[in-house]
Amino acid sequence: NYEQHQVRMENRLEKMAVILDLTEEQQTQIEALIEKQWQDRQSMRAQMQASRNDLRAYKQGNEFNESEFRAKAQKHADLKTEMMVQHAKTRQQLFAVLTPEQ
Repeated sequence: NYEQHQVRMENRLEKMAVILDLTEEQQTQIEALIEKQWQDRQSMRAQMQASRNDLRAYKQGNEFNESEFRAKAQKHADLKTEMMVQHAKTRQQLFAVLTPEQ
């Protein structure tokens, strides 16, 4: 839930601030990045859950149409890929906030 996310984010940010000697501005930027990423992931998680449920229900149905199943599986794979891309983009944005020494 959101409260747990807040606590984890604060703990991570504190550790990063000490280890990397972050400035206040860097901490603010990183906090905003992490918050945005969490919000985006919540939306993606809901879509993933719906996609999983759709696939599960289709597999349990009486009729099987390979092309329909492939379309549903592809949609699910596309969502997974998008989550991975978003994670990588956030990571790059986070590294862009840091100095070369950090």
